[in-house]
Amino acid sequence: MTGSSAASPARLNPTLWLGFGLVIAAAVWLGVALTHSPGADSLHFLNRWLVRVSLPFFMLAFSASSWARLWPSPFTRRLLRERRGLGLAWAAIHLTHAAAILVLFESTDETRDAVTLVAGGLGFLVTGAMALTSNDAAVRCLGPRNWLLLHRFGIRYLMFIYLFTYAGAVAGGESGWKVVALSLLLALVGLRVAAGLKARGALRRG
Repeated sequence: MTGSSAASPARLNPTLWLGFGLVIAAAVWLGVALTHSPGADSLHFLNRWLVRVSLPFFMLAFSASSWARLWPSPFTRRLLRERRGLGLAWAAIHLTHAAAILVLFESTDETRDAVTLVAGGLGFLVTGAMALTSNDAAVRCLGPRNWLLLHRFGIRYLMFIYLFTYAGAVAGGESGWKVVALSLLLALVGLRVAAGLKARGALRRG
């Protein structure tokens, strides 16, 4: 993230990304409200689409450092600079997904098993913690090492939740979007492993 301003333009204000995520979430909520009658079906539809529109932001935030390490270029370096903002946009949408789940539970008799509630609830807590600490003040307060541990654990745990959820759905016979999402997520995990191997090789040679 260094260099002249001509070679390395400043990243966008992460607050703009946060606002962008909220606008997308609001558009999904409004679109569902205008096109569906109130009830469990509309809430399920809302939750599905909140996950779908947020997932690309998560994928980009998860893989930004890998793209930049494996294929350094102005585009991948810019993607890496915008990683914090991409993560905030994802978190904004994803946390409205948590709100939609609560509405679903409150307005219907639907429940979830304890494992799903605990694992999913922890995922939302991790999302909130990462969003709240996605700023330079938090890095100074927590210390770079603790901040890095939180965000490394968070991004990996959330990837696990996505993989577990989509793998379970595909194994249960669902297809279409969920097969595509699972394939892309697995590919990004492979990309991250490849980037890590390249980094270790560079360290050994150094």
